[in-house]
Amino acid sequence: MDSNETLPVKIDIIGGYLGAGKTTFLNKLVRDGLGASRVAIVENEFGQEPVDDAVIESPGFSMRTLASGCICCSLKVGFMDCIADIVAECQPDRILIEPTGLASPAELERTCQLAMRMKGLARPVRVNSMTAIVDATDAVEMIDFEIPVYMSQIEQAHLIVLSHTQELDAAQLNEAVAAIREHAKPQVRIITEPWDSLDALEVLALSEQAYADDLDHAEDADDHDHDRAHDHGHGHHHSHEGFSSIVLKPQGAFDSQTVERLNTALREQGTSRAKGFLPSPDGGLLHFEYVNGRSTAEPTHYEGPAKLIVIGAHVDAAALAFVEDASRL
Repeated sequence: MDSNETLPVKIDIIGGYLGAGKTTFLNKLVRDGLGASRVAIVENEFGQEPVDDAVIESPGFSMRTLASGCICCSLKVGFMDCIADIVAECQPDRILIEPTGLASPAELERTCQLAMRMKGLARPVRVNSMTAIVDATDAVEMIDFEIPVYMSQIEQAHLIVLSHTQELDAAQLNEAVAAIREHAKPQVRIITEPWDSLDALEVLALSEQAYADDLDHAEDADDHDHDRAHDHGHGHHHSHEGFSSIVLKPQGAFDSQTVERLNTALREQGTSRAKGFLPSPDGGLLHFEYVNGRSTAEPTHYEGPAKLIVIGAHVDAAALAFVEDASRL
């Protein structure tokens, strides 16, 4: 028997708020060489239909998708069954988990700890690291809003990786880091390097060490009120309360004017996140991504059906009806 077969399967969690860059970082892990080990991926999406499973680069990896809920609460049982199936069927050395952007880190950690205690697992599992991705471009604004789940992801982070730092000048980046430091654990490391020059495998190793160090600190602490899973009241908050999602089936071609009309409609209703695939004028599809007022629409090789997932606190389906109305042309 391979000596690795007796070791616990590592669970690495790549967390962060809606649109922070979790999938992009996961893809970077793959490109930077994570595929040298046996890896499985669990993708959790709040929307009723998955999108990121078509975007994740997973050559030779086993992949599972859990949609329409959060694995830290409504999909907890399904998640634990999923872990058991992956361990038995895929025999990975590592499981990468990308939770929904509305997941509470503390609740997610508790769910993984329950999975660790499941009986009958083909091989034991353990939480190996928890990495928090934070978009540097809107960190100051989001902290000012004090959205509970966003704050909990910063407050409970073991290691923070900032995305989009190349879009900020030095003063703006320092302001973002300072704002995060006010709410993060005193010892937390914040990675600010642009991702083009970042080695994601090195970051994962740093995250693993940071998580182990935090476990040691928690075990040494005499006052259990400061245990990492109970640091802040946000940890017990059902983080997706007040958020809803809809699935739209886009019809007709989306030229630049139609995409801008979509952007405007999303901005006007304060949409937190939208993503999916829109029909393009050339007969293909556009991979559409929208985060807090910013969007991209790029050609894609995806060959599945057109769909658009919209997530927010005030999703107005009527205002987006034109997306499914080909007669607008």
